[in-house]
Amino acid sequence: MFIFLLATFGNGDPTDSSSKFYTWLMENKEAASLKHIKFAIFRLGCRQYEFFNSVSINVNKHLENSGATRVSELVCGDDDGSYNLHLDFQNGQTRA
Repeated sequence: MFIFLLATFGNGDPTDSSSKFYTWLMENKEAASLKHIKFAIFRLGCRQYEFFNSVSINVNKHLENSGATRVSELVCGDDDGSYNLHLDFQNGQTRA
């Protein structure tokens, strides 16, 4: 089981710490090889940005299209000032 905590940087790009993984995943030509993977994603971002959570949306879509199984709903952490990332995470866990 993989749990991804993913943020989007700048114009919809992955952060420095996730860029190698993101590039590898998006360029993976052996889609069927991911069918054994179970995953959950906690999306980190700020809805004030144009590309809010685009990295996590792309990763989710690619994993599902590659046969991986999402075991929890997508949980969104929104840090625009009126939200609380810690509570977003806790609330997402109670819904899972």
